[in-house]
Amino acid sequence: MDIGFLHLHHFTVVIYILLLLAKVILLLANQKNLLITFSGKTRVIHIGMVTLMLITGIYLAYRSPVGTADFSIVKYIALLLGIVLGIIGIKKLSRSLAIAAILLFGYAYGISMTNNIFLKGEQTRVKQALENFPGNLEEQRLERGKAIYQEACLQCHGEKGDAQFQKAWNLATTPSSDNVKAAAIKYGRNRMPRYDYLTDSQIADVVAYINTFKTDAKSSNP
Repeated sequence: MDIGFLHLHHFTVVIYILLLLAKVILLLANQKNLLITFSGKTRVIHIGMVTLMLITGIYLAYRSPVGTADFSIVKYIALLLGIVLGIIGIKKLSRSLAIAAILLFGYAYGISMTNNIFLKGEQTRVKQALENFPGNLEEQRLERGKAIYQEACLQCHGEKGDAQFQKAWNLATTPSSDNVKAAAIKYGRNRMPRYDYLTDSQIADVVAYINTFKTDAKSSNP
């Protein structure tokens, strides 16, 4: 169900942006009469896309392990401001507001792709997180694994590995061996992307960390 809502959300966002972009182009081209006609004919579609976008967005925010994270909150604000400014900008024939709406949607899309307010990519964030652990001390294995996990895995598996967002493995109960887990991390599995930028040592650190989820699950269910 998560995947279906995610696809529908992406579809509605794309359609909405295309409609808004078409209106902005007409506005910038000073085709006001054509803009008014186009806006009138697409009004129902516009309302439908906004409604579906909000409904699917709320559902995904509820289901996602990072639905209340700082970058998610900023993304929601950017989307809502984009919708409001887009409506006002087109209605008032304000080029600046309409362009601002497009930029806000672009920024929100960038956050969705990077899970970061400053649009830093995952690899960059993982590299920066690992700078806190110079060297390769064995006693820091779990800390390194956790640092990588929080940047690369948290959004689907959740804090305790059991979120199962978008059909992600339940890491607290999976019987898979360490080798299978390492292979899934390195080469990907189903919807899970490949993390081949991680070294074998870093992958082993992640596996060691996610194995603690099983221990925690057993201790909480004697």
